[in-house]
Amino acid sequence: EVKEASYLLADSYYRSSQWTKSLAQYKEIEAKQDQYYKKSVSRQAEIYSTQKDYVNAIQYWNKVLPVATTNRDKANAWNGLMESYFETQKYDSCILVSQNLLANGTSTPEAENKALLYQGKSYY
Repeated sequence: EVKEASYLLADSYYRSSQWTKSLAQYKEIEAKQDQYYKKSVSRQAEIYSTQKDYVNAIQYWNKVLPVATTNRDKANAWNGLMESYFETQKYDSCILVSQNLLANGTSTPEAENKALLYQGKSYY
């Protein structure tokens, strides 16, 4: 199937750290809004975070949250948002996201520790 082939191509670029090609392919997939949409926006958020392009990362982590179906996906999106807001010096937003992550109750102890750390650093 063409949709699956397109996703696999994007994923292969992602796994080989070819960010520009990967992003272009994922953007095409995102525009179709098919069954690969969630994976596509999630990977784009990860790439932007890796590249320290936190403004775009925030945009994509916010696209991940409404389509996240598992607690792991949600916690990953909250973590990405929290870090991105902190790095862009949007400390109020970072605190709000960290509070949401802690209130969720489904995150790992590591994620909770990271949320508390970012919360403390933001208050400071």
